[in-house]
Amino acid sequence: MYFSDLAPVHSAVAAFLTATTTWNLTTTRAQATADAAPLMAAIRTFDSELSSTPWPANASADVQTLITEDKVIIADLTGLDVITHATVGAWEVNIAADTDVDASDSNLVRSDLGLPQATLPAKRQEHSRGPGSLGSRPPWAHPQRRSAV
Repeated sequence: MYFSDLAPVHSAVAAFLTATTTWNLTTTRAQATADAAPLMAAIRTFDSELSSTPWPANASADVQTLITEDKVIIADLTGLDVITHATVGAWEVNIAADTDVDASDSNLVRSDLGLPQATLPAKRQEHSRGPGSLGSRPPWAHPQRRSAV
């Protein structure tokens, strides 16, 4: 049940990461937010399914912690709507840290349920470009193009 509920989130993460690799000087905040929308929807659906599932007593608290951390991820993604050149580096650092916490919380739930732990794929580094490294930065993330968007 947990894995089948999680599968759409994994697909949405992959689609979002792919979309971010195409962001460039013409990418608007609206486009970035639109790219994140399916991922936010998948996380909300996953959390709704987690909330409505009766979990063993040993997993209940960890499931609630995961749901709480998922809200942090959604807030990070919602932040794309107001991101600027001055905040993009901090946003990248924050979402990377928050997704690491989320993965840890997910592994606690998996452990509670006797499921295998998640491991980060080797390809993560390609998508995790680090602070200030959006490649050809969108106008809202580029110091010389402050007035764009």
